[in-house]
Amino acid sequence: MARNSRRLSRRPGTADEAETIAIVCEGEKTEDIYFNGIRREFRLATARLRVVTLGADPLRVVQEAEALRPEYDNAWAVFDVEAPGAHAIPHARLNQAVERAARVGVQCAISNPCFELWLLLHFSSQTAFVNNEAVRAKIKKCPCGYSDKGFDFAKVWPHHQQAMQNAAALHVRQQSNNRAIGDRNPWTSVHELVGKLLELSKRQG
Repeated sequence: MARNSRRLSRRPGTADEAETIAIVCEGEKTEDIYFNGIRREFRLATARLRVVTLGADPLRVVQEAEALRPEYDNAWAVFDVEAPGAHAIPHARLNQAVERAARVGVQCAISNPCFELWLLLHFSSQTAFVNNEAVRAKIKKCPCGYSDKGFDFAKVWPHHQQAMQNAAALHVRQQSNNRAIGDRNPWTSVHELVGKLLELSKRQG
């Protein structure tokens, strides 16, 4: 299982004051580019941000975040609802992951069907049902250089406020329907994690 982690070195005089955050991602590429892009954008100091990519199912991601929880002020698990492939099938252990996260104090940033929905919301709203394959086809048409190799963070980030507004609108819409997470499509809560990172950047500044 591939694993990539980055832990920033602490700067003298700031270590005790910094609020730390660990982000554990299901995806090994897109999420890593995005969250480390934010780290660089705001020069988040000390060990505020640690991104670990697993390429695992949601429960494994939550368990890894749980293991890091004692070392950090905040631990987030980032994962998709839909399992890889074009069949729109939720991950088998999705509900277990959500329930365990709530029980152990891990916060979740979830996307249905996948993280690429969050990227798409930087450029346009999406209200109709969509699966992994369709979302990726849509984001490939956006001016961000998305491909199997990744995307250009610098072309996505300037639109993050639009993404947060679009995601918040989806959240309200899906909550009003009172649907379980596996049935909320399209939907994402990644804007809550991004909001937390923006909050940390303001404290640092």
